[in-house]
Amino acid sequence: MKALPLLLALVMSSILTAPLAAQDSYDLFVKTFSQAMKFSNDDAIAKAVQGQPASAIRHYQALLVSQRRTEKKDAYSPSLGKLKTGFVAAFEVDTLDHVERLYTRASADRINQFYKAEENRAKIYKDWLKLKEAGDRKGILELVDQGLLLGRRCEEIGHKIIAADVYSTLAVMVNAVPNHTEQDTKDAVDYVKMFMTQRDSWNWNKDTSYLQWKNWVAGTELTMKDEKKKAKDRKDAGLKEGVEGLEKFVDGKRKPFVSKLAFKPLKALPKDSCFNGGAVPTNWLSSRIEEKPAKMVWFKKQEIYLVRTGSSKIGISLKGIPGKNVTKVTAGTKIKPSLVQLADKSPYSFAFFIGGSTEPFAGAITNVAPTREHISVYYRSMSSWVAKIYQEEITFYDDNCDGLLFSTDPLAYGFKTRLYGYGPTDERGVAIFDSIKIGRKGAVVPYSSAVKIKDTWFLLKSADRGKAVEAEPLHPGFFDVGTVTMKWSGSRNVKPQLLIIRGRNALQTTAFNIAGKKPVEVPAGEYDICYGRAEKGKGAQTRMVHIFKGDSKVIKVEKGKNTVVKLGGPFKFDFKKGGDETNVVIDSLFFRILGVSGEVYGKIQGPTPAPEIVAAKNANGRGAKVVGAYVGISGPEILNTASKTLSDAHVKAGNIRGMGVNVAYFPIVKGDRTCSTVLKFKMPYPGALIGLRLKKHKMFGKIMVPNFK
Repeated sequence: MKALPLLLALVMSSILTAPLAAQDSYDLFVKTFSQAMKFSNDDAIAKAVQGQPASAIRHYQALLVSQRRTEKKDAYSPSLGKLKTGFVAAFEVDTLDHVERLYTRASADRINQFYKAEENRAKIYKDWLKLKEAGDRKGILELVDQGLLLGRRCEEIGHKIIAADVYSTLAVMVNAVPNHTEQDTKDAVDYVKMFMTQRDSWNWNKDTSYLQWKNWVAGTELTMKDEKKKAKDRKDAGLKEGVEGLEKFVDGKRKPFVSKLAFKPLKALPKDSCFNGGAVPTNWLSSRIEEKPAKMVWFKKQEIYLVRTGSSKIGISLKGIPGKNVTKVTAGTKIKPSLVQLADKSPYSFAFFIGGSTEPFAGAITNVAPTREHISVYYRSMSSWVAKIYQEEITFYDDNCDGLLFSTDPLAYGFKTRLYGYGPTDERGVAIFDSIKIGRKGAVVPYSSAVKIKDTWFLLKSADRGKAVEAEPLHPGFFDVGTVTMKWSGSRNVKPQLLIIRGRNALQTTAFNIAGKKPVEVPAGEYDICYGRAEKGKGAQTRMVHIFKGDSKVIKVEKGKNTVVKLGGPFKFDFKKGGDETNVVIDSLFFRILGVSGEVYGKIQGPTPAPEIVAAKNANGRGAKVVGAYVGISGPEILNTASKTLSDAHVKAGNIRGMGVNVAYFPIVKGDRTCSTVLKFKMPYPGALIGLRLKKHKMFGKIMVPNFK
């Protein structure tokens, strides 16, 4: 149960502001009030008090203290009178009378205790910020205990407003504590009621902070009551208690379906949902066989090795020993299935590709033909398993080629890439999915633990040590759904056929392909763009673009409603500007193409986007001057040179690994003999802004929205 976001934001800004910000606000009030007094402007006084009541109370206290310390007490009477009159006019309360009685009767030592209490509250706030940043639940709750002692001390010394502010602070702290529990919410409600009690005793209950907390308590108590009723309803419906994720929605009164998995080798490459899939073999997983057999490191069910049996021939070995127990497989430029038997006697089917000297790679042509020293083998799975659930045929595909099904965390696979556009040394995880098909004529979609079969949603699980699938029905009275529609605004040449959104929190084991025009039904909740791909053409003419989350925002799907996810143009370049105000450094390894929602388009198989670098006097780019340009890598010689230049730079910088041939996915500086990705130039005039632009691209069209820096 969470706090209302608006309330937290407003309370944090009005009550828990950092000391410097609070001081600035108070200083502004004093200046405004003094000006109004100078010109006898009662309207300005009332307006200032109405807008900053906390500062008004603080200033009234300060005036009372100053009056006590001087013999000329009448000098403060006009200001005190006007401030009280303005406060009463604004809020119709006698709060300042209570303040005045306290400060008039309090000893100097007691007033010093007021100041000390405020200092301690500020210290608790600062300590909380650090613990909150560290996610230290235990530390925060210990700090709350200290705050309770401070609040009671403030009550003892009689300052009701400081006491109230302490309790309000504690409510915010507990409401935002990590691993928030139902008891935390109950505690926060108690602290807010303590805040209100202290405020009520001085009739200070008409400002925004009080009213927001009052509304929050009322709303939260209704929610808690509703949650209690829901818990009873869940119990009556047979739903499990004390479980996480989708288990919370399993209908305990209905028996799960269990079906054996039957292996079915594929005759042709299926559609897939994997980063290492698609129609371009050089995009697949790969192993390089040199003197010794090469382990297929991404096949995780068991150890398996590729063995070279001839100049262009390979085999499978379960033990990695050449010449012993080697199963010959089909490999070449034509894709054919190869059926092998694993150590547990179970079958598995692969597709192996061994290329030639002119294979398309990124925007270039590369030589991957076998040599005397080595042979590069690219592979994909051609295995599927079929089960029957709810009288419907369900097909599972091992797209990520690890030999395992029912993988619910696509990042646990461990595959990383430097192709996001964050530089040559920044490796980031890629979501790697398997696929599933519901019904014989259904679409191949990303594997999700929650699937709809006919008219019922199920939670899928592995059963019988992976030899069967178990499907537990989800209760329709508690499992809410909505729909998501992708709205594309880019070129047809880059329109995604695959756009996977992955669920958050309880839905993190779910994934759905929303590419297409029709709404896709999904469980209600929050999602992220996780991975997508667009393909066009066949064979050597195939063009492919991968899509990543980038800077895109959370997708919120509500029960019974349709959520539109915008994708595509206008496209713009994002980049990193280095150097200084005179000498600028640009590196294409930091180039990113962003879509309308902040999604990133990268690892482009086709013409590499090669922009001009322009300098402009302002962000609208009018009259921009070209200061440099990039070109794509077009041939194997250029690719080799660019790769060597980049590798040499990494060795010099002390980095173990570089981009290697993956530099082909990024453009190089036009006219640079070393084929470097780094462009250096002088600013054409002081204060110029730098941007990237591309007037025409075969896949993206125009990228004419420079992001000037």
